[in-house]
Amino acid sequence: MGALFYLSILCSSCDGNSYKNTFPPVLLSFATVQADIEGKVAFLVTDDYEMYSVLQDKTNTVLEAKETKRVVCYYEITGSKEAIILYSLGYPIATEPLLPSMFPELKQDPVSLQSGWVGNDYLNLLLQIRLAEASKHKLAFIEESVVYLEGVKTIFLSLYHDASDDHFSYTDRVYCSIPLHKYIVNEDLVQVVFSYFDYAGNRQSLVYKIGNK
Repeated sequence: MGALFYLSILCSSCDGNSYKNTFPPVLLSFATVQADIEGKVAFLVTDDYEMYSVLQDKTNTVLEAKETKRVVCYYEITGSKEAIILYSLGYPIATEPLLPSMFPELKQDPVSLQSGWVGNDYLNLLLQIRLAEASKHKLAFIEESVVYLEGVKTIFLSLYHDASDDHFSYTDRVYCSIPLHKYIVNEDLVQVVFSYFDYAGNRQSLVYKIGNK
């Protein structure tokens, strides 16, 4: 299934302590980048809808021509306030939620949620996962239902997590950014209920509201 991601791909994304100590003041952020016709990263759009041109990409990332990509990155805003220098770039799990019927078996092994917020029509999540071998873990997002509650479109999402019986050796951070664009079309207000299981075995649910611009 193409929307299942293995953590060996994700856990290396933007571990930025060295950047904070080495470079001028930089920002760590979820963002959306767009490539030019040659595949070079040309623009960055923040979750506050600020667009910057990329003056210098120190990662030398190459994408498909004109491709748009969700990223986690360290960048510096230049003196002109119109361009950035890109120091580090990684890819969060940013797949579309899937219906339960698309999974052979629903796995909802536990995680810890460090923080979550909505930006640029994405639900951004910082997860903490106990693991020994990152490559054993698979993550995706489940669309449980879409209903109207008191006139408000409400999307019930949950986390698919298959830990493959991995044991606990250390805790690592995983970046997730769930695209919500398809849910907010022609809606003035949408709420998202995101659920996951914690390490105490309890199902936790958080509610996020999005106003369509």
